[in-house]
Order: sequence, then structure tokens, then C-alpha cells
Amino acid sequence: MTGRPLHFTASGTSLNANGTTQVPIEIAPFHMLGGIGKGHPWFDPTAFCPVTPNPSQTPVTPCSSVAVPNGTLGNVARYAFAGPKFFNMDASLSRRIALSERVGLELRVDALNATNTPSFDLPNVDLTSSNYGLVTGTANGNRAVTLAGKITF
Repeated sequence: MTGRPLHFTASGTSLNANGTTQVPIEIAPFHMLGGIGKGHPWFDPTAFCPVTPNPSQTPVTPCSSVAVPNGTLGNVARYAFAGPKFFNMDASLSRRIALSERVGLELRVDALNATNTPSFDLPNVDLTSSNYGLVTGTANGNRAVTLAGKITF
């Protein structure tokens, strides 16, 4: 499956809109880098600027290449981009064995996430966060195998 949608957020304090959630300003095309973990962003974080950067604060992303006038609202569309892809395969195997005319045995093996493929969580899309653009976790668990036996009569 394709990844879950990303919803970018930015602080609205510089717009005198405290308590509201704003979206950042996209100053370059979205470019997926595919990095996982610290120091390896999943997307290019320099493609976005905070809403109307406050000169007294250092923005998380550098916006020196674009002059953003005061009062400019963000232009990133909601859910315009998707996060890391998701893959999961569950498998089950069962066998019925007749022990006698009236008694039988059923054996079953179930494997959740049988391929043990990691599905990474969404990257951090909050411009005020120190982990902005980074994927720091997984979205699903490890492989789980269950064995079961049942006697029928």
C-alpha cells in the first residue's frame, strides 16, 4: 500500500493566531529522500518554511533563498504527500488428520507479518520539532507466530 497521508503543521504565533494550527510555506518541490533514523531525513526539509518567520527566532528550516512577506499564510495542501509505503503479509497453514472414525486432530500455524518487513512510521512534519523530517519509529510490530492444536470428536 502507499503510505499514510502527511499533514504538515506550523506555528501560528507570528500571525497573532496563537492556539491555531497553520501549514508551512512550500518554497521548493517536495522531494522524497527516503532516509530512516537520525541524521537521514525522509524528505527534503529545506522545501518548507515556517509561516512568516519571526526575525527574533531562528527558523528550523533555512528560508534565506526566499523572501517571505509578513502575514503570508502557508500554502501546503492538506494530505498532498504520502509517507513511507506499507507492506504486511499474514499467512496461515492448517492440516486436519483423522485419528479414527470419530476422532480427529487439527493442527494450525498462523504467522502475522510473516516476512518480518518493517513498516516505518510517518516522518515528523512539525516545523518546530527538532526531529522535523525524520522517521524515528515503526508502524507495525515484529513477526508473531502462533501454533494451535485441536482434537475433535
